[in-house]
This record gives sequence, structure tokens and C-alpha cells, in this order.
Amino acid sequence: MPAKASGKFVLRLNPKLHNTIRSRAHARGISLNAMCQQLILAGLRQTQDELPQLQHEIISKATKLHGDGFLGLVLFGSVARGDYDHISDMDLLLVLERGVSLQRDLYRAWDKEFAQKISVHYAHLPAAPNQAGSLWLECARDGQILYDPSGRIQRVLLSINDLVASGKVVRKLTHGH
Repeated sequence: MPAKASGKFVLRLNPKLHNTIRSRAHARGISLNAMCQQLILAGLRQTQDELPQLQHEIISKATKLHGDGFLGLVLFGSVARGDYDHISDMDLLLVLERGVSLQRDLYRAWDKEFAQKISVHYAHLPAAPNQAGSLWLECARDGQILYDPSGRIQRVLLSINDLVASGKVVRKLTHGH
């Protein structure tokens, strides 16, 4: 974890965006710094406010597409960690029963339903927590369970975290990722 933030940093913008923000700040009679803070906070609030509505819509559509084969939904990646920006997509792990075949048709059906910046990843529950792949490890570390009526996903993620904590599973980074 980096050192505690000082609250001061340099923000480099392209000149056109800089002029736009500066003009807005001037029109409101506030500093450029205050205008930047307002815009950043407004963007964060908007994304946080949209999530519950979007979550309901995603769960409804996943249930419609997959019926009883739909086990649950996990938000992961930059949105779950809170370090997203305007170009980030929303990463979702859509967990299906083992009897549902994971094939390209699932992604095509999903894309017809959602044209937004949502990146869906389909998976079955791992056969055992110690056999979980990197996607499950990432979800165990940073993921937020959005839907898990049976509690099965939560149990798997907790078991994976226990394995990591005990040193039985080691997370390795390649080139800082």
C-alpha cells in the first residue's frame, strides 16, 4: 500500500479539457481546484448511485437468460475496488450451475441484452477451492457478491481466502498485474 496521500497532486489534462473546466469554474466563481473536486465527486456519486438499479436489471436479465442455472453474480475489478475511472468497464462474474455449458452463445445472448460497458465472465463454481483459477482468486480478494441466494458463492470465496491466508495458495504477479 502506498504512503498516506497528502491530498496534493498534479493533474495533467489536454488543453481543450483544461479550458472547458477552467471556463466552468470561472462561470461558477470557484477555483479550478474546487471545480475538479466537484466533477470527480459527481462522477463517483453517479456510478455509486447507478449500481443498485443496474444490479437489479442485471439479475433480472441473468435470471431470464439462464433460469435455474443462474447461481449468482460477483462484481470484481476496478469498480469493486473503487479505483475505476470514466473509461473503466464493469467486470461481472456470472456463476452458472455445472450443467450449463459455457460457450460463446452465452456471451452473444448477454451482449444482445446489454450494450453498456459491462464485461461479463461466465464460470462454474470451482470443483474445490484449491482448484480455483485466477479469476476466482481475484473475486475472493476484491469481489463484491451482488447476488447469491444459496450462499454457495460466498462459501467458496471464503474458502479461497482461507487458503490464501494459510499460504496454501500464493498469488503471483506478472509484470505488476
